[in-house]
Amino acid sequence: MAIGWTLLSLDWWKRANGPAFVPVLFVLSIVAGSVGQIVPRAAVLLAASGVIFGAAMVGVGRHVLLTATATPRRQAEKQAQR
Repeated sequence: MAIGWTLLSLDWWKRANGPAFVPVLFVLSIVAGSVGQIVPRAAVLLAASGVIFGAAMVGVGRHVLLTATATPRRQAEKQAQR
């Protein structure tokens, strides 16, 4: 699941100028989760992976909300200029 989010966020970052930290956090989540599962006594990394993934999702949601609220303002400004 995190790999799919990573690919989506990379594409989103390239096309829509989304925040660069979101794909980085998704990649860190994958790495931390993988190491947490492979390395003995590294369960803390598995838990950290979930926290990092959550932070990335908050970044996605924040950008979506900011974009959604900015769009009506831009449309109103364009109509006022006409």
